[in-house]
Amino acid sequence: MIIPSYTIIDAFIKMNYERDDVIGDLCKDAQADPNFPIGKYLEQLEYFRQLGMAYPQLQDAVLMFYNELQNFRMF
Repeated sequence: MIIPSYTIIDAFIKMNYERDDVIGDLCKDAQADPNFPIGKYLEQLEYFRQLGMAYPQLQDAVLMFYNELQNFRMF
């Protein structure tokens, strides 16, 4: 039996995807993306960095995501 591993980013997304703001939108998009690297912290950080690079209109949202993630505690 393989036990999946999850990161703090996975937990943050799971706990924030229902929000009605840009953070919730980013979480929903990541959850819906089959290429989102679940359980791979460094790849997840890179995913959001690349998102901000590819879509300049999302840069503020990605920075907000990172800022909230820094203060996020699962317990």
